[in-house]
Amino acid sequence: MSIRRKGACFSSGYFGELASAQAAAVAVAPPGGKRYAPDKLVDVLHIKLEIGFDLEAKAVRGKATHTVTPILDGLRRLVLDCCELTVDEVRDGAGQTLRFDHDGAELTVFFPRALSGKETLDVAVAYHGTPR
Repeated sequence: MSIRRKGACFSSGYFGELASAQAAAVAVAPPGGKRYAPDKLVDVLHIKLEIGFDLEAKAVRGKATHTVTPILDGLRRLVLDCCELTVDEVRDGAGQTLRFDHDGAELTVFFPRALSGKETLDVAVAYHGTPR
């Protein structure tokens, strides 16, 4: 799911990295120029969006809470598409701050430990911006 408005996007394309040999695999371009979606590493159970708009300033502020379950054991990080927005903070369901990196296009959330496939986790991303 992607939310786009005038060029901005916050997408719940759920990609992550396993703490296993699978994470060490090198991506190779497929023959014939075909492109495939990345492997799905979490099941998305629910997405809660809390969004506020400042129409005069043409700005948005919000929080997207993603409830996910890892498909396999060993999930160490989650990568979300997040362009044209500034990420203010990322927290888990218990309110603990999660370390993250945002390069302007992707948001990588790092978990303090490898997650089991039997766990359900909330990841809440607070953000703001003035999209095009």
